[in-house]
Amino acid sequence: KGCPGGCRDHHDKIKNYTMETFLEFSMAAFLVGMGKGSYYGFSNMQDPKDKYNLGGWADVSWEWHDQYEDIKTGSALETAKVSKDKMTFHRKFENGNVSVNCATGGYKFELDGFSKTMEVIPDLDELLSSKLHLPGHGDCVRIHGIKRCYA
Repeated sequence: KGCPGGCRDHHDKIKNYTMETFLEFSMAAFLVGMGKGSYYGFSNMQDPKDKYNLGGWADVSWEWHDQYEDIKTGSALETAKVSKDKMTFHRKFENGNVSVNCATGGYKFELDGFSKTMEVIPDLDELLSSKLHLPGHGDCVRIHGIKRCYA
């Protein structure tokens, strides 16, 4: 579940996720890279309740997850910072920080009310100050039907 058969890391090794860890990895990746008009969704593409085999697009395949309520970032304070190897992304929000390492599949949430780490993420000092063109003040995004705006 989560990443059937496992996903491959940058060394071509299988990275196994549970449904929960794959959800959180994808949320971290979305949060550091989202832009104006971005939407996030997470469905079960192998849902046995999907009698029409729509590959995750049937209504029954879209479950509510506690993380949608628990992960509260507030407004983005800056665009993402990117590591020298261009594999780790970090972004500051009003309520803390979110990081994701695409090489290892690791992620880190350091937010008020929600703190979780899967694998080690490099310190901010190891990240470049180069910025991506991501949302800023006045931009709004919709995450699972909930509109979030950046002041």
